[in-house]
Amino acid sequence: MKGFYHTLRTLSVSLIVIFLSHTHTFAQPKKHHQQISKPKNATTSFLWKLYEPVNLDQKLFDEAVTNLKIPNYIKVADVRLHLTNRARHKIKQEVIKNFSSKKSLEKLVTLASIYLPTVKKIFTNNNCPDTLKYIMLLESNCVGNAKSTSRDPAIGYWQFKSKTAKWVGLKINNTIDERMNIVSSTQGFVKYISNVNKVFDNYVFAIMSFYLGQKGLEDMAKKLKIKNRKNLELNHQWHFYIYLFLAYKLVFSKLLPKYQSHAPLRIYGAKNCNGLTVTQICRKYKIKPEVFYIFNRWLKINRIPKDNKNQIIIPLKTK
Repeated sequence: MKGFYHTLRTLSVSLIVIFLSHTHTFAQPKKHHQQISKPKNATTSFLWKLYEPVNLDQKLFDEAVTNLKIPNYIKVADVRLHLTNRARHKIKQEVIKNFSSKKSLEKLVTLASIYLPTVKKIFTNNNCPDTLKYIMLLESNCVGNAKSTSRDPAIGYWQFKSKTAKWVGLKINNTIDERMNIVSSTQGFVKYISNVNKVFDNYVFAIMSFYLGQKGLEDMAKKLKIKNRKNLELNHQWHFYIYLFLAYKLVFSKLLPKYQSHAPLRIYGAKNCNGLTVTQICRKYKIKPEVFYIFNRWLKINRIPKDNKNQIIIPLKTK
């Protein structure tokens, strides 16, 4: 036990910085950069005018949400969680609160089926547990320009604040914001979660660090009196974020296997586009500008920078 808490207290300065220091300022655009004049309807809701969300089978919806049975044990990466009755009740409350609307859930399942194949590939290439993909769903609902309401907002698919983003190597300047690029931001998330897990040797703790930060996680660990980091009892004393994560994991692990192949779009990372204008790219791949902007909110100007290292996200119809 002493060794465990000593590890918590002696986190590296870099990790403390990414957890606790989140000041954020945007650089002012330079005159020689032409800022994007995005179409007013370049929003996620515009997609539903072009493509139908998946139609969830009512029986499966009831099984995954209304009548979802919460198990006694759940495996999260290499950690086994034993759920007490009160913990199972809390998870069920999160399920009902977040997924009672079948229509909203259908849209999120559709977006997840578009984005998660890309996330899974990056996770696989970096030995990151696949189950962590549900963090993106609960953090941003798969919306690239999702923005928190705090004074120092978290932004993008994985909701990084600016200093955390820069710590994991994401660029934020007057031409791009890589937090809103699905490939770059996911690579940043992998770096973040891998470094945290090296400290705690526990992916459940790493998940909660995404919300609590180092100090909050240290306080919670002391309160819970953890004895075995690979075999934990989840009771009513844990932070709500882990109940929320498990709610997403249970619901989407039932729905995605059936509807993953129903995605109306597949996204691809295009290279060799540096110097091209957005108009040229849209013509090349025959996509609407509104759709391009929905998947490439990371780009702040009308032309791909010549020194760009990001993949251009190209959405193509599956049918």
